[in-house]
Amino acid sequence: MSLLPARLTLDALRRYVEKSGVGALEVPAESIDWATPLGPAVNDSRAAGPGALFVALPGEHADGHRFIPDAVARGASVIIAARPPESSFTPAVTWVAPDPLAALQGLVAWWREQFPDLLVIGITGSVGKTTAKDVIATALGCRLSTLASPRSFNNEIGLPLTLLSLTGEHRAAVLEMGIYDVGDIAFLARIAQQNVGVVLNVEAVHLARAGSIERIAAAKAEMISTLPAGGTAILNHDDQRVLAMRAQAPGPVRTFGYAEGADWRAVEVEAHPDGLRLTLVHEGRHWPMRTALPGAHHVHALLAAAAVLETAGIPVTEIPATLEAVPREAARQKLLPGLEGRRIIDDSYNASPLSMRAALDLLAAQPSSRRVAILADMLEMGDIASESHQAIGAYAGERADLVIGVGPLAQLIVASAGGAAQWFADKAALRPALAGLLREGDTVLVKGSRGMALEEVVGWLLPPI
Repeated sequence: MSLLPARLTLDALRRYVEKSGVGALEVPAESIDWATPLGPAVNDSRAAGPGALFVALPGEHADGHRFIPDAVARGASVIIAARPPESSFTPAVTWVAPDPLAALQGLVAWWREQFPDLLVIGITGSVGKTTAKDVIATALGCRLSTLASPRSFNNEIGLPLTLLSLTGEHRAAVLEMGIYDVGDIAFLARIAQQNVGVVLNVEAVHLARAGSIERIAAAKAEMISTLPAGGTAILNHDDQRVLAMRAQAPGPVRTFGYAEGADWRAVEVEAHPDGLRLTLVHEGRHWPMRTALPGAHHVHALLAAAAVLETAGIPVTEIPATLEAVPREAARQKLLPGLEGRRIIDDSYNASPLSMRAALDLLAAQPSSRRVAILADMLEMGDIASESHQAIGAYAGERADLVIGVGPLAQLIVASAGGAAQWFADKAALRPALAGLLREGDTVLVKGSRGMALEEVVGWLLPPI
C-alpha cells in the first residue's frame, strides 16, 4: 500500500527528485511547509493559481522561462525549469532539470504508479476522440470519481499535466491520446499505464505526416498492444482496421457498433433536433433510449461508453439510464443562438472527411427555413486532399441550401457543391460579405481544420457579450 498522501505534496516531489537523481531542487531561504499539497500543473502562466506547478517550456513563439515571474505572482509554488529563475529570490521551490518536459513526464509516470487500483481508460481514434472522451468521462463520472483530460490534452504535454491532478479520491481516469506517427501512443502509454484501451476509428487524418493509412492504423494499435496482461480492449466493430487490432489484445475484447456481432449495438437510430433516439442492444436485450446528444455521429461514443461502463463493473441493466443522463454539453458541437434569430452550430475545432459528413448530417436535421454551411480547408490530408474536398462539396450540396467555402482547398468544396455556393480566399474576404449572404432565422454550420481558426467566424455570428 502506498504511503503517499492523497495528493501530490512538496515532500513527495522532494522525495521523487532525490530518488530519480534528475536535477535538483532550489529551495527559498524562508521555511517551507513540505506537507503543502500542489495545485494543478500548467505550462501557461496565465493558468497558474495558488499552489500550481508551472513547467517552463520553450514554445513556438516564446520561452516559458520568461513567464516564471508571472506564474509565481499568480501563486505557483513549484517551478520546473532548465535554469534557475533570473530573480535572486522567488518564493517558489524550483526544480532545475536539464529537460523540464522530460522531468515532468518522469514525475507523472511515478505518480501514476502510486495508484495501482486506478481504472485508466485510454481513448484514441482519427475522428471524434475528444467527444468520446467527454461522453465516457461524463457517464463514468455519474458512478465513480473520475479524472478526465481537459479539452483535448492528448499529447506528450497535455497528458502529463492532466495526470498530475490525480488524487486518492479518484477511482478512474479517462485520457485522450493523439498521434502524428508510430510510437506516439506507446510513449504516452508508458506514462498513463492504461488498463482499458478504446479505439474509435482509423481515418486519413494527419496523412501528410504519417504517410499512409496503414501507418496510422499501426500507430492507433499501440493503444491495444501496450495494455497490461488482462487489460480490456474496446474496439469499433464497424471499422475493419480497428477490429483487426483484437489480435494484439492481451486480455478481454469488447466491441461496439451498428453491425451484427458487436457486443454493444445501436439499432433504430433517429436524429432529432432535441437529441438522439435509439435502441441499445446487448446480449439479446433491447433498451429504448433518448439522449440529449445531437447527431447520429454520437452513437459510437455512446456505445463505447456502454462498453467502458460494463468493464468498470456497472450493472448492465443500469447502463442505459446512465447514458441517458449524459447532457448535451458533452457534445463537441455547440448549438448557439446567433444574431437575427439564427442558430449557429459551432464545430470549428477541427475537420476531417468523416467529421465533416457528420456535421453536415447534423445541419440537415435542424428545423430551419434555410441551412448554411461555412466550410474551410481540411488540412494534412496528403495525396487525398483534392478528392476529399470534392467529395465533401458534393455531400454539402445535398444537405445545405448555401455552401460557403473559405481557404484554398475549400475552392474544391464549392466547385463540387453545385447550386448556391460561394468561395472566399480567406476569412478577411468573407467577413464583409456575410451580411449579404445570411438571412434572418438561418441555421449556420461553421467547420474547418484547427489551423483555419474558424472560431473567429463564429464570433462574428454571435450577439456581443
